[in-house]
Amino acid sequence: MKKQVEIEINKIKYIFPLGLGFIGECLENLGLSTTELFEKMDANAFKWSTAMMYESLKYQYGDELSFSLKELVTMLDEDDKGISKIGDFNRAFIKTLNPNLPIEKAGKKSAPKKK
Repeated sequence: MKKQVEIEINKIKYIFPLGLGFIGECLENLGLSTTELFEKMDANAFKWSTAMMYESLKYQYGDELSFSLKELVTMLDEDDKGISKIGDFNRAFIKTLNPNLPIEKAGKKSAPKKK
């Protein structure tokens, strides 16, 4: 399974790794346990999802990354599809953690099956 997602920001395609290396670095850099990260994402997904995106980019590009977290947030905020790009990252991240978990796309709900 591919443990990364490609997202275009400002007409540049970035690779966001989602594997064990990224997760470990992300937790350490943010000073959080896994449980704390998910609690914070639940309480404020916009802040913590973009922080995770930034940590993923730092893991992939290191010193070649030429913008800060605040600048990433601004770029996503100014992008008409910025929020959906955050959602793309989150869906890919969750799918990486549990590849067997079915993930519904927004707006595509199915009716429960009748017994």
